[in-house]
Amino acid sequence: MSKRSRELLFMGGLAAYMVVMLLTDTDLSAKTLAYPRAIIIVTFILLGLKLLTMFVPAMSFLDPGSREAAQKAPKEADTLAGKEETGTAKKWTFWILLAWLSTFALAIYLIGFLPAMPIWLFLFTFFISKLSPVKSLLISLGMLAGVYAAFVLFLNMYFPAGLLFR
Repeated sequence: MSKRSRELLFMGGLAAYMVVMLLTDTDLSAKTLAYPRAIIIVTFILLGLKLLTMFVPAMSFLDPGSREAAQKAPKEADTLAGKEETGTAKKWTFWILLAWLSTFALAIYLIGFLPAMPIWLFLFTFFISKLSPVKSLLISLGMLAGVYAAFVLFLNMYFPAGLLFR
């Protein structure tokens, strides 16, 4: 089975799952329907973009996995500190990322999602992604504002407080 066939099969299955999800959520209240329907809409938009990149070659630059995107990306994108990764470097990268995700889960448990997310995102973008402090701060505050606006202001969904703030 070719890569394109596998991608089309996966997208068809995902679309079918989204249709089933859309048809079975009719017994939910209007407030509760907002989030699943938003996920369904975003999924169909992304599926449409992927199909567009598959069947319209001029739009293939939109697909991060395409050859055009790979040629435009810097060569260091797939390396660790500008050097080719060895088996040991890949193993350390895995454990470092696992540690970062574990600390994020622990921070959510202890101080809650809304305070933990911008702190963790700032530290991750600054130390792991090596962005400047200003860019890291802008990304983390922008993400906090977006999550707060989407969930707290628009959907009236509040995240539980962490263990330390109960």
